[in-house]
Amino acid sequence: MMATKIWRAIEAIPTAGATRKHWEVMSGADWSALSPLLRATGLEAETIPCFKVQPGGCIRRIVRHSVDNVRAVCGDTDSLCKSEKLTAAETDALAVDRVKLAQGLAGALQLTNGKLPPASQNLINLGHHYVHAGLGFPVFLLLSDGRFHDAAALFTDVEAYKGAKLVLTLTEASLGPAAMTYLAKIGAVVMHLDNIVGVNANGLVPLAPAEQILGALRAEFEASDNNKQWRLPADATWSKVTIEFRELQEIELQYNGVKPKRIAPQDLRLWDFESGRPKAGWEVLTKIPENGGILRPLNDKARRQSHEAFKQTKKQLKEALQEVVPIPGDPFQYDYREKVYRPLFVVRSDALRQGREDQNW
Repeated sequence: MMATKIWRAIEAIPTAGATRKHWEVMSGADWSALSPLLRATGLEAETIPCFKVQPGGCIRRIVRHSVDNVRAVCGDTDSLCKSEKLTAAETDALAVDRVKLAQGLAGALQLTNGKLPPASQNLINLGHHYVHAGLGFPVFLLLSDGRFHDAAALFTDVEAYKGAKLVLTLTEASLGPAAMTYLAKIGAVVMHLDNIVGVNANGLVPLAPAEQILGALRAEFEASDNNKQWRLPADATWSKVTIEFRELQEIELQYNGVKPKRIAPQDLRLWDFESGRPKAGWEVLTKIPENGGILRPLNDKARRQSHEAFKQTKKQLKEALQEVVPIPGDPFQYDYREKVYRPLFVVRSDALRQGREDQNW
């Protein structure tokens, strides 16, 4: 089953939720696909629409005479419809489970690093679709019936991102012309969930491979040029990175199948222009091979580091590396027994040993 009517149901019902009966009627045959995305609100519903009267008909009051005697009574003074018996389950108040919805969409569209959606927020940050390791574009979900007035305020978080970005809506009706114009102005692409995501026995699934659905955005991201960041496969890990010293003050970043990248301490902001020397972060990096592959505090005639100073140096080096190698996660693991950091990457220094014979700093 590839149900897509669920998006129309979510769009038609207020974000505060409605009765189970209301959800069942709006989703029809897709109720079983929709129900896992709903949660009980804990509130007691007081009204329910009349589904048999023409558009603009009445809203019926829910009258509970007893557990087994619940009725929907016409709220119009002219009694447009007859009262109807309801089951207790049909009057359960249900609303969209934003966390489950966000997690399901993240899985379907290969998104990571999303933010838990606040209950009151119409715009949800679902995370990034990575084209390369740690490099990609943000994806947002708008949960709204289109009756907002200030697009600039609503889409502030979207506008903050430069380059490719995507806003998902439930259906085409979720956005009015003014909002569409504003999103186009800030360079955001808009897609509608009823066109790209369905449901099967495993939950939310893309109606085509995510790479195909997001193909134009992936191409837009590829076309943007950032020479500083090293573009690696989306599934790249630090354990497959090698840093090789070609010269005393130049390293080559290596990853199988990717063009190597050469950088100097100045490229990592690890150069002290006042003293004309590398910063501590670069110095501890150069000493990793001679320390047996371990990141240790500096402890020589030129500089001795306390434990706290060493922690700051490690942080300095970590942040500098991640600016160029944007693989998610910490590139170092702390050894609590030895009180040292173990790099997840490999550092080689065959050329550095030769360089040290010719230079002294």
